[in-house]
Amino acid sequence: MQTSAQEIMSSPTGFINISGMSSPAAFAQGESEAGYPGAFPVQATTAISAYEVAEDARSKPSPESPDEAQETVRLQLGAQGAKVEELQQLLVQRGVYSGCCDGQFDQLTQQAVRAFQYQLFLDEDGVVGPLTWQALCTGTPVNLPILHLGSTARPVITVQRALQMTGDYCAAIDGEFSPALASAVQAFQRRSGLVADGTVGPLTWQALSQVPH
Repeated sequence: MQTSAQEIMSSPTGFINISGMSSPAAFAQGESEAGYPGAFPVQATTAISAYEVAEDARSKPSPESPDEAQETVRLQLGAQGAKVEELQQLLVQRGVYSGCCDGQFDQLTQQAVRAFQYQLFLDEDGVVGPLTWQALCTGTPVNLPILHLGSTARPVITVQRALQMTGDYCAAIDGEFSPALASAVQAFQRRSGLVADGTVGPLTWQALSQVPH
């Protein structure tokens, strides 16, 4: 009868466990769990085979999830079908669409997409690509950098404008993460129940996306 890897690894003899081996090859050469040469029973070959089969199974990618498959579908004005209907339902859930979920990507649907993109700091092109799908599925901003004192990037302007809307920032909109902006971020974080570290990370981006802007 063939011995499974689990049976061998739980052997009462205590010297068959291969979980600590550096590799199946090292085990076959007589390396113990501590890394020293030592004897092992004839079932070692069976254990190595079962180990390799298990490792191979773990290394294979799992089937693509529905959300992952959905993200690959690019939708824009004029598209139609079941995916458009799914899009419309998601837009309803996100509170930016009140039209019919009829599978027709019309101008009303396009306007809703742009509104959602604006809300979550995406490019407002009205086209549903991978990032917009991801944001629709999660309801959170995606693909945004972590910003801190000294950062200079287009997203810094986004933060400045959002905090201007909240009344926390009243300096120049210049794309410079200045001490004044860091103080404004801290004030917003404290009011939002976040750690007031002055760094704009995922949680702060999420809180900013909830601000009417």
